[in-house]
Amino acid sequence: MTHYKKPDLEPAILEACLDQLPIGAILVDDEGVIKRFNRYEEQLSGRSREKVIGRSFFSDVAPCTNDIELGARFREGIEDGNLDIDIEFSFPYPYNRVARDVRIRATSVHGQEDHINLVLIEEITSRRELERNNQTMMASLRAMIGADAVGDADERKPAATVTRQKAVCLLADLSSYASVAREVAPDELFGLLDGRIRRAVAAIHRYGGHIDEITGEAVRAYFVIEEREEVHNQAFFNALRAARDITGERGDAEFELPFRVGIASGEVIQGQLGRDEFSQKATVGAAFTAASRLASLAGEAQTMMAADVEERVRESVGTSEVPRMPIVGLDEVWPVYRLERVDLP
Repeated sequence: MTHYKKPDLEPAILEACLDQLPIGAILVDDEGVIKRFNRYEEQLSGRSREKVIGRSFFSDVAPCTNDIELGARFREGIEDGNLDIDIEFSFPYPYNRVARDVRIRATSVHGQEDHINLVLIEEITSRRELERNNQTMMASLRAMIGADAVGDADERKPAATVTRQKAVCLLADLSSYASVAREVAPDELFGLLDGRIRRAVAAIHRYGGHIDEITGEAVRAYFVIEEREEVHNQAFFNALRAARDITGERGDAEFELPFRVGIASGEVIQGQLGRDEFSQKATVGAAFTAASRLASLAGEAQTMMAADVEERVRESVGTSEVPRMPIVGLDEVWPVYRLERVDLP
């Protein structure tokens, strides 16, 4: 096990470094009181640092974060000594006419004798707008498929084969990846990731799920919803069984890498994207977008589900409804449910 020595924290140097960052950076104490507020966040929020330093970030400066329980998760991370938050949120800045899409990350940085809590705020409005535009473009392309192939004028390609089906989409994301990555050497980190991802894939396959994509720290999967009445809800139950096994598997390594899971359902579209030399099978759909956002709202070893999923399985599970909240990338404000227990074999 290789541990990297962390340098002492020099406030003046640290503040100067924060002002050079191209994203918002806020230093808060263990009570959430703002101690530093960098130049970029001043520009992004329209607030001067003199007016916010000494005030509570969660209750005074950004009370809207209560909708995503950010303050509660911050306090829980401080108490556990493992502050590691990564969430996307539509932030209603008071000096902007519309809410801005942001990514909020919070972590603790430790010196030899002290520590600071760092909240990073990255504006992702342009990226989310690009994603929405891409979805619109893909919908237009799918409407064209069958009449003409998409290709060069002098090289017509046959139309792509596209299939549509209803599915329960699951996104499992390793919630403590960033903090563990700071503590272990790269080769050991790879071994930890490999073991956790393999167990998640095994759980999904165990209950008839299909793997759509695996990244370094996440697994994207789906469970096909059968049309037959007698098995129509089976995909919902199997997705929950897989989520139960994925979040319950803690591992026996010194550093745990617990998953957080999001589950939503809807129509997915599958097809081959790209030309022969770089084509790949892809599965797209709003349910995958929702599952990803729901996973970002979950805490360690937690599962969040959309209302349509909860409605199908409520007789066999225990849930608690969390406050309605906007999900980045979606137009609607959805009811969201936290999975508390699964009464399934």
